[in-house]
Amino acid sequence: MARTKQLSNAKEIVHTESAESLFQKELNRRGINGSSLDTDDRQGQPSSSKDPSPAPQFASKGNEGGGQLERSRKLNSEGLEGLIPRVTSLAQLGGSFFLAFLPAVFFISLVFSAIYFVYGQDFVHGGDHIRSAPPPYLDPFDLLDAPTVDPIVPLRR
Repeated sequence: MARTKQLSNAKEIVHTESAESLFQKELNRRGINGSSLDTDDRQGQPSSSKDPSPAPQFASKGNEGGGQLERSRKLNSEGLEGLIPRVTSLAQLGGSFFLAFLPAVFFISLVFSAIYFVYGQDFVHGGDHIRSAPPPYLDPFDLLDAPTVDPIVPLRR
């Protein structure tokens, strides 16, 4: 409800109008036909609330997935009798998962073998032909007593 006040001859007159009538007045003021609100602007046909649109193509085909709800309910309500078939299928899936990576494993091993064949011990070695001694032991206190170049660090004496 909208209320408007007008002063006429020192009297206050109150007009009460509904929102629908105010909306219709605004539509008329803007030059929009009120009946065009019931149609779809894109196609000029009545809106989908009055006439249902045609069903999508996947729904017009036979009810292929019609048993999905029943199958889901059956799966959710089954007890231990369905456990063994599900465990079997999951074990097969888990056991065969690595088979998808076999071509990559074969390719990498083939490349590795070819490089090893070309370069031999220079490509991969165990470090046994390099005879080096471990680094010499340095006393940490000798390092602390050594003079430093940094003037901020005090010399320890």
